[in-house]
Amino acid sequence: MTTLQKVKQTIITHDLLRQGNSILVALSGGPDSVALLHILCRLRRSYKLTLGAVYINHNMRPRAAKKEERFCQLLCDELSIPLTIVREDVPALAKKARCGLEETARDIRYAVFDRLAKTYPYDRVALGHHADDQVETILFRLFRGTGPSGMTGMPVKRGKYVRPLLELTRADILAYLKKHSLRWCEDTSNKSLRFRRNWIRHRLLPGLRNNLNPKVDAAILSLARHLLEDEAFLESIVDRTARRMVRMTPGGKIALALKIYRDYSVALRHRLLRHCLKATCRSESTLSREAVQRLDRLAMSGSGAISLPAQLQASVAGPTLYVWGCSSVDVYEELTPGMSLNLDWPSVKFTSRLEKLAQKSVNKSTGCSRIRLDWDKLRPPLVIRTVHPGDRFRPLGMKGHKKVGDFLTDRKVPRPLRDEVLLLCDQNGPVWVTGYEIADRVKIDERTGKVLRVAYSVRQKKVRPAV
Repeated sequence: MTTLQKVKQTIITHDLLRQGNSILVALSGGPDSVALLHILCRLRRSYKLTLGAVYINHNMRPRAAKKEERFCQLLCDELSIPLTIVREDVPALAKKARCGLEETARDIRYAVFDRLAKTYPYDRVALGHHADDQVETILFRLFRGTGPSGMTGMPVKRGKYVRPLLELTRADILAYLKKHSLRWCEDTSNKSLRFRRNWIRHRLLPGLRNNLNPKVDAAILSLARHLLEDEAFLESIVDRTARRMVRMTPGGKIALALKIYRDYSVALRHRLLRHCLKATCRSESTLSREAVQRLDRLAMSGSGAISLPAQLQASVAGPTLYVWGCSSVDVYEELTPGMSLNLDWPSVKFTSRLEKLAQKSVNKSTGCSRIRLDWDKLRPPLVIRTVHPGDRFRPLGMKGHKKVGDFLTDRKVPRPLRDEVLLLCDQNGPVWVTGYEIADRVKIDERTGKVLRVAYSVRQKKVRPAV
């Protein structure tokens, strides 16, 4: 079976590609990504594919990166494929985040892939990982500390991410490149033993092959396949369990119901937490056993807060454990009566319309997602924005003003959710703490003629583990 036939078999077996797919190829200029791009080009006509490529300059090897950029551009021009070049200062970002270079580079790559896939858009993102990478990944996780799920290695498909070369060896890829007279760039950093993965590749694995088992790679991959079968079954149980007790807030926070959680065994609790962590962050360090154990202790304690790797936070508020990243946004959007407003963060939709008051009635206590305001008492333009320090309003039926923060405390709004609370404001300040209360100054009374109706709804997010 030829290399192309092996890849086609992988594609068919795992349903990696479909007719008419638009695919973004992660191109580094190395042998793996060059082979991947070339193979997909050969499949372009039969699958009616639209191809694009991206090269990410991590600013870790300035001179070599410039050479790689030129090489990738020439290769893509030759194959008639559009190339996007992205430059990121990984060393500076790693220092700022207090994370390792490899971990930071990986997080940045996936952030870029996600952004481009959404912008253009692309149905699939193709990665050039192969079987040797899989073996190294499994060993890397084993020595860092992992459970059975970590020992299954990288999935051949998850969401929009596909790895068509995952069942090829490095030798297969090099033979393919030689057969088709394809050039590639050698990344000298792949030989540096200061990177832990390179030490596994150049020192540990050769030692295992020479002194323990010449077929150690096949043995490790066989173990991974067996574990993958078991994990698929166990993950289906976790997924069903998570539907009962895990939800995602409009702002992307994971909310876990502790009353149900505490009744489960420690094994199932840990799996549920890994399920949550995968949905909030791509960083593999976050999934370490130590991080999961710390999070479990927090959940079982019933109070407190902790910081986790990759800038994640976790906090217990009443009966709920919240897990989130530093992803809040300063929202400021104009609300025009008669038009809808859809926000990505938090994931909510606002609708509004003006109408005459059908019957003379005054405002009743609010606290829901639909309100009516006296239009003539408002001072447009109206905006939807996040809460700012010092924001004050006079809640419906009260005589005095109150800080919005104090109002949310009185209403027992969990602290982790307060940055997701939005305000509807006119030129005089807040007129609605969305979902809770309107301001007394814009209430409907006997003199009201024109009414502004406003409603907001949550655009439901499902808890899906990331790649």
